[in-house]
Order: sequence, then structure tokens, then C-alpha cells
Amino acid sequence: MDHYCTVRYTYGQSITDACIGWKDTEALLRQLAGAVRARRQ
Repeated sequence: MDHYCTVRYTYGQSITDACIGWKDTEALLRQLAGAVRARRQ
């Protein structure tokens, strides 16, 4: 399957910026931090 890019990228900008919002990002980071703490115990 061929994939064609229809989006213009901006140098220095994450390509995932539009994928999730801040609330989801914050929740994921909190979940990751909790998993790291649990793993270190």
C-alpha cells in the first residue's frame, strides 16, 4: 500500500502535535510515570 503525504511539515515541529491534545498527553505522561514508579519498586 502506498502512502502519500498531504501535509506540509514545519522544521522543528513534532509530527504528532495534531494527534492528541494536552489532556490526553498529560494523562499518558501520568500513566507512564506511575508505571515507572511501580517497576522501580
